[in-house]
Amino acid sequence: MGDNEKGMESKEGVDGSSIDNNNNNPAPVTFDDLLVILGGFGRYQRWVYLFMFLPTVFSFMHKMAWVFIGAEVDYR
Repeated sequence: MGDNEKGMESKEGVDGSSIDNNNNNPAPVTFDDLLVILGGFGRYQRWVYLFMFLPTVFSFMHKMAWVFIGAEVDYR
């Protein structure tokens, strides 16, 4: 039986290398190959990034305010 008959598939990566599901001879997998397999950066990932980014911006503004508010000015 060949690999395809056992249910094992062989895919081609971005750089032309083969991605084998065979444990006897694993091909090196790069991050680009994983993005091809997983589907990349879609609409859902953009929404998750946006909703995780917004609280960070407000937290940043709150923490940076102490640079100007918390300083004691020696003006007398």
